[in-house]
Amino acid sequence: MELMTEAEYARHRGVSRQAINKAVRVGKIALREQNGRKGIDPAEADRAMGLNVSRVLADDGEREPESRAELGALPSSGLTRAKTATEVYRARLAELEYNERLGKLRPVEDVTIGAQRCAEVVLRAIRRITGRADEIAALCAKDGVLGARTALRNIDRDLRRVVADEFGKLAAGENVDGGESEPV
Repeated sequence: MELMTEAEYARHRGVSRQAINKAVRVGKIALREQNGRKGIDPAEADRAMGLNVSRVLADDGEREPESRAELGALPSSGLTRAKTATEVYRARLAELEYNERLGKLRPVEDVTIGAQRCAEVVLRAIRRITGRADEIAALCAKDGVLGARTALRNIDRDLRRVVADEFGKLAAGENVDGGESEPV
């Protein structure tokens, strides 16, 4: 499906461009990239906005025919394009609904909550670094800069392990508590 600019999508929805811009900023509508150009997938955005529409607005810029003879003489390319766009739109909407049933699509709220939980895990692990100050000081006193590098490498390795373990628990649906049970 051809991506639309925010202005084009606003016209498609019959709302202001500012309303669409706000929906993009708050994450209700996702921007996609296609051929190096960012835009809005209208089927995906309509679905995200809760719109059940099977229409596609097609404007060829052609004027209305004034008589039956003139009606028969008009090219049908506008109608063909509109029907094609409608079918592409329906197919994209069906694909989105299918992917949602398979569990491949998640509501924005679920992703936001998941990102917050991941950030909490990382921040808890980082906060534990202060507990390693004695180790860092001892290695610095003993080996200088080389000792500091060794201590920091150890902390890096331990942080990666703890974060990976905690993310594994999150992915498995386990409740990750905020306890300090495992030092970094």
